[in-house]
Amino acid sequence: MPFGFLAYIGLIPLYYALSQTNGMHSFRLGYLTGLVYTGGMIFWIGMNSGTYRWAAILSAVMAVAFMALNVALFGWALGYLIKKDVPGKFWWAPVLWVTVEFFRSFGTLIMPWVNLSLSQTHYLPAIQVAGITGMYGVSFWVVLLSVIIFQYLSAKDAGTIAWRWAVIAGLVYIIPLLYGTIILRVLPGHNQGAKSMKVAVIQPNVDPNQKWDKNFRQRNFDLLLSLTKRGLQQNPDIIVWPESATPSYLRFNRYGYLTVIRNLVDSTGVPILTGTPDWEPPDKNSAKKTPKGKYYNGAVLIEPGKQVTQRYRKIKLVPFAEYVPYEWIFGFFNEWELGQGYFTPGKEYTVFEYENTIDMEMSVAICYDSSFPKLIRKFRTRGAEWLAIITNDAWFGISSGPFQHAEWAKMRAVETRMPIARSANTGISMLIDGWGRVQKRLPLNKQGVLVDTLEIDLRPTFYARFGNVFSIIATLLGLGVLVWGVIRK
Repeated sequence: MPFGFLAYIGLIPLYYALSQTNGMHSFRLGYLTGLVYTGGMIFWIGMNSGTYRWAAILSAVMAVAFMALNVALFGWALGYLIKKDVPGKFWWAPVLWVTVEFFRSFGTLIMPWVNLSLSQTHYLPAIQVAGITGMYGVSFWVVLLSVIIFQYLSAKDAGTIAWRWAVIAGLVYIIPLLYGTIILRVLPGHNQGAKSMKVAVIQPNVDPNQKWDKNFRQRNFDLLLSLTKRGLQQNPDIIVWPESATPSYLRFNRYGYLTVIRNLVDSTGVPILTGTPDWEPPDKNSAKKTPKGKYYNGAVLIEPGKQVTQRYRKIKLVPFAEYVPYEWIFGFFNEWELGQGYFTPGKEYTVFEYENTIDMEMSVAICYDSSFPKLIRKFRTRGAEWLAIITNDAWFGISSGPFQHAEWAKMRAVETRMPIARSANTGISMLIDGWGRVQKRLPLNKQGVLVDTLEIDLRPTFYARFGNVFSIIATLLGLGVLVWGVIRK
């Protein structure tokens, strides 16, 4: 059962604490809140089966301790305004929260996963505003609701008239829902010049620790082919395999897998998009020497009658899992074998172009990529008409991690109005329309194939066209009110 409604009251204990301290100890109060908040969100990092258990638990503790600093910064900023008696006080909370979330989207050691908007993805009308504001507008709305509820409770405790706050809370809650309901009723199905395509998504449900075992490798590949042939019976326009589906460097035809796939594609006329590790040999002319070459987490499109001419390399790598950031500080991690990868981030925002029954442009997001709205938006502005998300969440078992990751796909669809085909190794695989509605879904840890038609809407959203206008304005206001607090007597 979705419990996103609890987000509307989640910050109220912090507001009460800040109101009682007159701004004192606000950073520590915010940090304590952050530990509870982020710990409840990303504890599953400690369940990572791709490393030693002690290393997984330690990484979860460090991630929670680091990410809690964001809420600590919010608590300090709000406490500072209370201490300086800035007019409005708690009413600045939504602006400050968005400011912190927006700043968190920059840099290397970032994790937008803990964005407050993720709590609302089960309420599709509520998140339609993200087509204008991006996910930050949803966070703003949640925090604004929490402030109004806090004002209602405070007025009730003081014995003053509280009903007006109840009315305001009702209006603030209903207006976005009404807007979203209208959007969902009016816009879908009225797509001038729209296209449609049938996509088959493969979910093999394979243990990633087994996949590269030489005794299991061929069984895994045969399973992919078997599921693909089942999907081909429904005449799709394209087949989508998950992240690192092929346990080989496919582009170099290791074990002859590329030959087998090309023969299947040529005989059926249906292209296959698959995740695969990739490699580039050492560049002798490069200033930065890479004696072993560069390794990538990639995806390739295999088209009928063609070589592999289009590929994407994952841009947003997971820190300390797929690469070691800031090697001048953390380079010692490379000396330890903890199951981490040594990938190089990609640089190209690839838009795949292909012709089958229709001309189509699409892009691919690999796993962690899908939690970054700016990345997905760049695909859209470069001409992508639909998005494939390929991932392997099996490392985290039966935890909240795979479910949270799947929910981000809905938000990305709403922000850009691109339909999404999500292929996950062990789930959750989905076919989603441009308004975040799940057309078909395969549950966690189930093997199968999804096939359905995706309607392509050629009308980009305001967010897709103009980007983070809302969050930039909120950030400027947040910084401005803090400066006002500094100069205020």
